[in-house]
Amino acid sequence: MLEEAKMFLDSAIEYNKTLEDAPNEQKAWIYYEIAEGYSIINLATASMETINMALALQPDNVEFLLHKGSLYLWRGEIHESVYTFSRCLRLADDSPSILVDISGRFLAFEYYDAACSLLETALSYPPSKEF
Repeated sequence: MLEEAKMFLDSAIEYNKTLEDAPNEQKAWIYYEIAEGYSIINLATASMETINMALALQPDNVEFLLHKGSLYLWRGEIHESVYTFSRCLRLADDSPSILVDISGRFLAFEYYDAACSLLETALSYPPSKEF
């Protein structure tokens, strides 16, 4: 695990070198990828800092917000996660697929009641609502 962490951090340094001349959209996605990597190696604080950098460039990016909501769950900050996930739903026009995605995130962190409630809501949508 320590060797994987070192390899990841070395890659993050290389990524940062490419950021200087990159357009903001590309920078935001690079920050997102780095944040995902930090999560994989259990660096929640570094992941939160980096996803916030991505969100500073693209504040309405649902994928970035989903990651941030998951980080809040990981840290046990349930109210912040619910607020962040609610924002995702508003931005995605209450998409059933986003509800299913969020329910899976609650399930991964053993918030079973919330996960079931979200799945029930997603299943209550009429068949014409796109997944």
